[in-house]
Amino acid sequence: SETCAQHLLEMSPATMDRLRARRRPKGKHRRGFTKPGTLLKYRIPIRAFAERNPAVPGYLDVDLVDHSGGNARGAFCYTLDMADVFSQWIEPRAVLTKAQKFVLDELQCARLDLPFALLGIHSDSGSEFINDQLYRYCKAEHLKFTRGRAGKKNDNARVEQKNWSVVRRLAGDGRFETQRQVDQLNAVYAVARLYINFFKPVMKLKAKQRVGSKVKKIHDKGVAKNKISQTARIMWSVQSIGSHAHGT
Repeated sequence: SETCAQHLLEMSPATMDRLRARRRPKGKHRRGFTKPGTLLKYRIPIRAFAERNPAVPGYLDVDLVDHSGGNARGAFCYTLDMADVFSQWIEPRAVLTKAQKFVLDELQCARLDLPFALLGIHSDSGSEFINDQLYRYCKAEHLKFTRGRAGKKNDNARVEQKNWSVVRRLAGDGRFETQRQVDQLNAVYAVARLYINFFKPVMKLKAKQRVGSKVKKIHDKGVAKNKISQTARIMWSVQSIGSHAHGT
């Protein structure tokens, strides 16, 4: 009837689910439609921004930057952006799509170019990272794998900042969708990463002071990322030698 049709149009999806639940057969096996990666979220621990402040390099924030040109239709390229939490060392790599295989392959290649040992990976909750391939890789390589909270970009603040200051400034907002364009982007990144990592200093926040209604931020003196990594590796080696000497 028209009245029934009107009630159905006004009904919310949640109400429909509740009404349908009463009619579902009990005791029978139901076919699952769980999307890949969803169940893995419960195996990968969540770490918020304030909980991640390592004293050594090796823990990477990873994220994907799309090159869709504002048009989400069809396939297009991405940049896998990786930033070390401690030293802010970056490794941007272009991939043809955000398929799990491409992301893992570029992550493994970037690992070979790092000046320090890879100790852990922190990503968002996207299926390009929360998948069985990357999970098993981290487990086999004894890497710490954590993720940020859904919808909380500040949990990946360090790499999110690099998405703009490095990737967008180099690649712009155009659309890239071919393997040739991926190769061209990677040729640009191969040169840019050396300049950014070895010659652009990093200033870390030391303290905050409130002056009336304003907050004054105090930063330390800018230091090149390679110097930060070298100093941290030396300190880490000394601490490790000391720990072994004392039997701890």
